[in-house]
Amino acid sequence: LVTSSAGYSGDIQMAVGIDMECNIKGISFLSINETVGLGMEAQNEDFLSQFYGKGIVEFEYSKSGAVDENEVDALSGATITTSAVVEAVNAAIYTFLTMFY
Repeated sequence: LVTSSAGYSGDIQMAVGIDMECNIKGISFLSINETVGLGMEAQNEDFLSQFYGKGIVEFEYSKSGAVDENEVDALSGATITTSAVVEAVNAAIYTFLTMFY
């Protein structure tokens, strides 16, 4: 479980599933209250699937299209939400790595 306080409309709480090879297996939002049609799009599989199956130590987001394996395409009009989600996933990865490696 991880919470980001950097969301556009407040805290975003998520559960992030990580396997022993540090691959992201799933992301589930437990609490999110972002702008409808913008930040709330973070819950869509099109956005979340950019994280899945990747054994990345630190993700970044790109406003101009993800090129590198560690990059995630930002949600149009919702870069604050995108940044909060990416930071939360990175925090989950960091916590996982410090616990198991």
